[in-house]
Amino acid sequence: MRNFLRQIPYQRLTSKNRHFSSNFSRMMMTSRPTYEFVDEVEDIFRYAVGGFHPVRIGDCYHDRYRVVHKLGHGACATIWLARDVRLRKYVALKIGMADRKTNEAAILTALEKDKPARNRNSPFPLLLDQFSLTGPNGKHKCLVMEAARCSLAASKEASWIRLFHLKTARILSAQITMAIHQMHSKGYIHNDLHLGNVLLQLSCSFAALSEEQLYSQFGWPIPQAVVREDKARLSPNVPAYVYEAVWLGMPTEDVAIQDAKIMLSDFGVAFMPSKESRLQSNTPINVRPPETRFEHNTPLTPASDIWSLACMIWDIMAQRPLFGEILATSDMMTSQQVNALGVLPRDWWDKWNARSEFFTQDGTPIESRRTPSWSHRFERDIQEPRRENNLGGSLDIEEQQAFTCMLQSMLRYQPANRPTAEEVLNTEWMRRYALPELEKASVVGTE
Repeated sequence: MRNFLRQIPYQRLTSKNRHFSSNFSRMMMTSRPTYEFVDEVEDIFRYAVGGFHPVRIGDCYHDRYRVVHKLGHGACATIWLARDVRLRKYVALKIGMADRKTNEAAILTALEKDKPARNRNSPFPLLLDQFSLTGPNGKHKCLVMEAARCSLAASKEASWIRLFHLKTARILSAQITMAIHQMHSKGYIHNDLHLGNVLLQLSCSFAALSEEQLYSQFGWPIPQAVVREDKARLSPNVPAYVYEAVWLGMPTEDVAIQDAKIMLSDFGVAFMPSKESRLQSNTPINVRPPETRFEHNTPLTPASDIWSLACMIWDIMAQRPLFGEILATSDMMTSQQVNALGVLPRDWWDKWNARSEFFTQDGTPIESRRTPSWSHRFERDIQEPRRENNLGGSLDIEEQQAFTCMLQSMLRYQPANRPTAEEVLNTEWMRRYALPELEKASVVGTE
């Protein structure tokens, strides 16, 4: 089984949530009991006042949503597969930490506003319902949304190849860019873009499964007892059992064209820059735009999403991410960016105190700390593995040039020099390769 954070992270551990989580952890350190370790589940000590709500398989909420399986958890919510007993359909039930405020419901509603009818291929989760529940740990905001198959990040983690078929990769890249364009046109910045927040939609056949068929195909929930290390009785704040997440996904090499329908999720830290300014990016370090490091007092703009989008598109087309490695630091990220994209703007370079660890005074890379150039990464991570694994072939020279031109324009250091999402859709690679592939897939899907 895989943790749902690698599948459908409706609420993942962003830097904002890490701060919230850290505060919660410190609050609990002096008085919280300790529990025997259970792998692949949420931190059990978070079942306390102000924390998670204890959920049991079979519980029914709001007189209609019966919990049938665990979908996963994030830093500030647990997510459950539930059966809407009124409409006889499966939904994702996201139960937030007690008394935590979020604008996610309002943003999802705004993204769907003014549409004449629900588009089955909408790139955003449909908010079906929202309500509050009061339990032993406080009052919890609950969102009911469409359930999804898995995240693109989870699909890659489930694969030994870690590559999508070339046509599928083009289709996914086009859809994500279109979703971000729609979101920006509504005035929002996502502020947490990464492949863990891009979900594959469930097939229509899943909705037709009975609960017995669901369990037969994907496995029954397996309760794992919660046990205090001191063997004392559990308080009402803590569930008697916890559950691993069910795996509904598929590895990258199995994602066919007809499966390549995405939803952009987790708007918990999204915001509207026309109404508020934010200085901190919540994206993971490997896709975080560099201006958030070197221009601490400059508000984020939609261009911050464009940098992250470029990193996501690379990751979809490649076997490994453009930047990043295990336990990478901000300084390591910056050195990789310089080796791949060129020298930083002078004022940024002067602010970078650790540059001497990676470069000589004249900007020459120190050989022992040198990381691959753009061309080396492209050949190693995109071309070679695609030729070796027969997943639609490698990119020909014209596509390679168009792809590189598009991504490098999106990865310009200065935010003002990056294209808008609409301009990205008008690049040669999108117009000649990605969008036509999506159009062909849409025609096939309607036949």
